[in-house]
Amino acid sequence: TTKDIAKVTTQTSADLLGNVPGIIVQKSQLGGGSPVLRGMESNRVLLVVDGVRMNNAIYRKGHLQNAITGSPNLLDRTEVVFGPSSVIYGPDALGGV
Repeated sequence: TTKDIAKVTTQTSADLLGNVPGIIVQKSQLGGGSPVLRGMESNRVLLVVDGVRMNNAIYRKGHLQNAITGSPNLLDRTEVVFGPSSVIYGPDALGGV
């Protein structure tokens, strides 16, 4: 929630996700970062902002550099979905959403 985000001092949404247990963020230049969920990345992790898919299963392999460089101060809420629940979003959400 907004209150929880305000309690954590982060500069980017990549740093915010890095504070969630089970997520590793591979950092890049310019404050970006690529989330690794359950050992999976890029075409196996789905990024959704306001219900809009930011990538898809054919996006590319490797890290999603600079995919989550937004300011955490602009977020009302952040959710991370792991495991079987993530498959409701499709095969590109195998690692999580």
